[in-house]
This record gives sequence, C-alpha cells and structure tokens, in this order.
Amino acid sequence: MKKYENKKLFTTNIKYLSKSHPQFLTIFDSVNLTTNLVIDDNGEYDIDVGAGQLLYGNNSKGAAERQVQNYMDSPARYHSALASPTDRASWNYVDNDSPLVTFLEKMENKLMTYPDASSTFDPSKSVGFLFVFGLGLGFHIEFLAKVLKFRCLVIIEPHDQILLHNLHVMDWETFGKGLTDRGQDIIFIRGENLFDQFLDAAHSKNYPFLGGSYLYSHYDMPELTELMSEISKKTAFIFAALGWTEDQLQMFRNSSINLSSPGFYLQETLSNSIRTLPAIVVGAGPSLDKNIETIKRYQDDAVIISSSSSISALLANNITPHIHCALENIESLGLVLENLSKKHDFSNITLFASFTVNERAAACFKRTVYFFRRDIAASHFFSKGGIHTELAEPLTGNTALLCALSFGFKEVYLFGLDFGARTSEIHHSQHSVEFAYNDDYSTPFEFETSVPGNFGGTVNNGWLLEFSRIRANLAIEYFENVVARNCSEGAYIPSAPPLDHNSLAIPHSSTTPEKEIDAALLNLTYCEKGPFKVERLSQFQKDCQNFLDTCINITKATRTEDLMSGLIINSICEKIIEEHNLWAEKEPAVHSLFKGDIQTVISTIHHYTLIKTIKFDNKVISEISYVLENYLRKLGELVEARINLIIETSTRTNR
Repeated sequence: MKKYENKKLFTTNIKYLSKSHPQFLTIFDSVNLTTNLVIDDNGEYDIDVGAGQLLYGNNSKGAAERQVQNYMDSPARYHSALASPTDRASWNYVDNDSPLVTFLEKMENKLMTYPDASSTFDPSKSVGFLFVFGLGLGFHIEFLAKVLKFRCLVIIEPHDQILLHNLHVMDWETFGKGLTDRGQDIIFIRGENLFDQFLDAAHSKNYPFLGGSYLYSHYDMPELTELMSEISKKTAFIFAALGWTEDQLQMFRNSSINLSSPGFYLQETLSNSIRTLPAIVVGAGPSLDKNIETIKRYQDDAVIISSSSSISALLANNITPHIHCALENIESLGLVLENLSKKHDFSNITLFASFTVNERAAACFKRTVYFFRRDIAASHFFSKGGIHTELAEPLTGNTALLCALSFGFKEVYLFGLDFGARTSEIHHSQHSVEFAYNDDYSTPFEFETSVPGNFGGTVNNGWLLEFSRIRANLAIEYFENVVARNCSEGAYIPSAPPLDHNSLAIPHSSTTPEKEIDAALLNLTYCEKGPFKVERLSQFQKDCQNFLDTCINITKATRTEDLMSGLIINSICEKIIEEHNLWAEKEPAVHSLFKGDIQTVISTIHHYTLIKTIKFDNKVISEISYVLENYLRKLGELVEARINLIIETSTRTNR
C-alpha cells in the first residue's frame, strides 16, 4: 500500500460541490491529517486510519457492493408515526368537524387499515430520503443511488478527513449530475451537533415524504452510533407539531386585537443596553418551594421575572414579580390572569408576552411588551422587519429567560427552572395549582427520559422538557458576556453552572428594579397607536384562497378516472408540496398558516401509498383523490369563516 492523491479530481470536485455547498471552499483549510488515502498494486483504494489499520481491509469497492447487496435483502426503513383523528381532535381549537380530523377519518375508513411500525413498505415507491451514515470512499453511495428511489440523499460524515480522502476518489460531478437529472437533492451533515443537523435535513422540503425513508449504516463510529441512538430515542423531536391551521388562526385573532390596541412596546431587536442589577428568573418547578425564601430576600435588589404559574407561587409568598411572562395563546390563560389580578395587585408588574396571547392578559398589567415568535403565520403577517425569535419557546420558562437576556441583564440566576422532576408525582411548585389552566398539576407526569441533575444524580424529563432545556442553554450562549447560575434542583444546564441558593449573595444597589426596567424599555419601540390595518386581512384571505384553489386544481387536473395509478397520487402530493413551498417566498404568512396541516395530509397519503398490503386500484385511488379535494374545500371554508370573524372583531376594536 502506498499513499495516493488525485489533485485534478479533488480540484474538480471542490469546484463542482462548492456551487451548491459553499462550505467546501474552506472546510479543509484547517484539517490536520492523521489518516491517509492509500492504493495497492491492483489499483484498489483504502484509508489507513492509523498504524497500518485499513478502513475496508480488502477490495473497498467490492466490500461496498456486497454490503449494499446485504442491505437490500432487508433495508432499514424509517417508520414515522401517523397523525390519528382522535389525537388531533383533542388539540386546542380543533373539534370533530375539523377538516383535518375529517380527512384522517375518511382515509382510515376508505383504506380499512392504519399503518404502524409493523407495516411492510413497497420498495418500488419513492420516499423522501436516503440517509447514509458514513461517507467512506463513496462506492456504496453510487450503488445505492442506482437501486433505491428517493428524493434527497443525506450523507452524514462527522470526520472531514474522510470527506477529504473521498474527493480524491469519487467523481462528484458525474454523480451529482445524475442526481439532478433524476430530480434528487443532496445534503451533507458533518462536524458537530449531528442530531440538530439531522433535524434540519429531515424538516427540509421533503419532510412530508419522510415515512419509509432509508437508513444505511456504512461503518461503525462512536459519533454515528450515538446519532442513530438519538434518532431512535428522540422521535418526538422529529415529529414535533409544526402548527395547525385552527391554532394559527387563533393566534391571528389574538394578534389583530393586541396590535389594534394602543399603548404597548414592541421588541423588534434582541440587542439592548447593559443592566446593572441581576435578574432572577423564576419557573414553576418543584424545587421552587425549597428556595423561595431566597428570592424574597433579594426582591428589592434584583429584577424578578416570573413565568406562567410561578407568579402564583411568588404571590402566595408575598413576592410581587417585576415582570411576568406569557407565551400560550389559549383563552383560559387570559381568564386565569384576570382572576388572579383581582386577588393581587398587578399595577406595578410589566407583562412580557408573545403578541399572540389572549387579549385579556395585557389588560391586567401596568404595561405590555410584545415579541414576535418565529415560524408562525401571524409573525410573518404583522411584522415584516422585526426579529422573530425561537428562543422564547417551547415553554414559558424559556420566555422568561429570554426576557432577562434580551433586556440586557448580564447576571442571571435561575430558580424553579427544573426542566423535569425527581418524581412523577411532584412536577410543579405546590402553589401552582391556583394557576392551573392547561394542566392538572395533581396528575403524575409520564416522563420518557432522564438527564443529569443540576446538583448530581438524575432528573426525569420528557421530550418537551428536554427541548426546553436545550433551548434555554442555547439562549444563554446566544447573548454575550452573560454570567448565569442555576439555583434550581432540576436538570443540569451547561451554560448555567449550579449554585446553591444558600450561597447566593446579591449586594444592595442604589438603583431599583423599576429604574432598570425603564432603562431597558428605552431600547424598545413604543406604539401609541396600534400599527395593524384591518384592510390587509382581506388581501390575506384572498391569498389563502388562491393557494387552496391551486391545490384543488392540481388534484382535479391530475386525476383521470380511466387511467389511475399510485404514481398519480404521488404526483398530486409532490405538486401540492411544490406549490406550498412557493408561498414561503411569495407570502410566508400563507405558507406558515397551512404548513402543519398540509404536511400532515401529504405525509398521511404518502404513508398509505407505501404500504405493500394496500391494493391501489382505480377505485381506491380515485376515492383518495376526492377525499383530498374535499379536505381542501373544507379548509378554505374554515379559513374564510375565521378570517371574517377576525375582521369583524378587529373592526370593533378599532372603533
């Protein structure tokens, strides 16, 4: 074996790949090679991973071909869970007459089956992705591309050294043009944070066709093994709700009222001047009950920021937060705050909230600061220039943390932000019951996982709590020069090292929490008059109907009673997704309004068409086509009725 390189091919590959993947221009600048590409006397390539140990061992191309042949005998496929009508009917603002619930019921009734993990997929049908774990020299990828039907190739390779060696062997220009000719895309996942990159790839434009996608493991490496384990354990992250139309419309309603009312602040940027006092961010985790006296001790020397039901716990202990935070858009949240404000004095509390919260909330507080959430229709519609943030989600504890960080507080202490619990029976502060509007706090939680505890041991949590913990860590890292300490007895947060609440020492300051908040508000936009114009909703309504009419026409034009096949259904699905993706640029609010429902509908149809045991004769395919068309019409009627109500409500508010 001797070292090998093909500089001409390497240069050609870099030039070709960098057109669509600019990172290829620079990723090899800092690679420190500890492995070598080698070739034997027969012209067979391999990679010496150190001390003469070869990655393939003998005949790398032949080994790759045999591996692919073995894989094809029993290919690993990704089983995505289908939405059930019963589950969807239980979601906020959704009932049994919902167009989506009706669609899901009709699909079950027409096909008389419900696909699950035991269902056998038809290999002749195209899927969304081919996920390849390990690039190697690429021979296996070329073989797989010839025998599998997919829309997007995702190559996962954590080691840039292997990627570099590959570019001296594999002709990417020829291979890539073959993919392009077949209408296939390619995504590279490399380096660190592999699972986050996997999520981004899975949620790309082919997400509705994720079901049945291929999972191919080329070789064992710790990073790849860990990633595959994460994919298996964290399916909820992959199928997290993308929003649904009824909920999006409710946020539209709330936003139109909130932004029509005069006298509020808008957070259009996350930058702010630096505060001098520390902030104490309070969640409603069970550990809050153990250290609430520490918060009381410093209520005049720090800005106390409550989240959701933690305000109830604070007030019950004679602590009035300086800022309260709200995220959810449900009406019961407004009612609970309204009732609580009648028992306690809210006159000096500032509300920091998503602009989509129920309008009753703002009326309870001294003043309101609204922020724009990311990837929701209302944010795209009402804010064309301001920042849309995801750091305030998924739970209100994240909202409170973002409030502290975005207001310029550089010294932040976390209390009751547990992101889990030691036991399933005690998962909230005992004083949270008075605030319960969405949860029965007396019901034990069903935790799916456990994570390291802030003060050692482990803490039980689930996918949503874990998502919230990860997002909290990212928020702290996002802002510069922040010193955050976690006094909660819950989950460990890397960016907020543990601090025993008994060790907390905040010196007295000449400034006051009220002055600090006033200084932060100077950097926000004050709206004496709501900026919302009701007339814009009429155009939005027309845009929504234009999208749905186009989808209906796609369904009708592609449908022919005398010549129906599964390919026709796939064609309808692909064209609807293409049309939906066009609206991401044309009018993002329309795209976001329908995103969750359209992707659910298309992924459901796609999943059914993959099942080998379902016979798709002309009658079945025709019925599916009509079910889809009826769904689109009913969805249009729902949107028209809801937007008309929003226009009426907003008109009354503006009088």
